[in-house]
This record gives sequence, structure tokens and C-alpha cells, in this order.
Amino acid sequence: MRLIYTPATQLWHPRFTLAWEIEHLVALPKDTWVPFCLPGQTRPIGHIHAHTHEITLLPDVKLSNNQIVSLAPTSLDTTPPAQT
Repeated sequence: MRLIYTPATQLWHPRFTLAWEIEHLVALPKDTWVPFCLPGQTRPIGHIHAHTHEITLLPDVKLSNNQIVSLAPTSLDTTPPAQT
């Protein structure tokens, strides 16, 4: 999926590029946060909420607009991100 930044709201939004990404998220429990990583990496840089698709980035993570990211196995970290 790609992450799109909206300056007016200062929020990141997902643009799903593969059908399985949505199918995977919808199949998870409603309170699940799924980690995501940069392509080819295994260290999570943020989370997406399985049902609302809200995006949170880990502290100090800087991304470019239209950044490609990959969903990571939920076994890596499903702790809800701290809300700021």
C-alpha cells in the first residue's frame, strides 16, 4: 500500500494497491493495529488500524508522500500506538 499525506488535515491515509491488503485487515479483530514496514525491511515504522484504517507513525519516522509500505505480520507488534 502507499501512504498519502494530506496537508490540510495533517494525516496519513492508506491507498491500497493490492486486494489482499484490505481482505487481510477486514478479517482481523476490530481492535487490532497492524504494523507496517518499509519494503524489504522487518522493523515496523508505524501501524494501521484494521477497521478504521487510521495510520500512526512511530516517533521520529519521516516519510515522503506516496511512500510504499508493506503490512508486517501482526506477531511483530499489535500494541496500539500511543495517541498524541
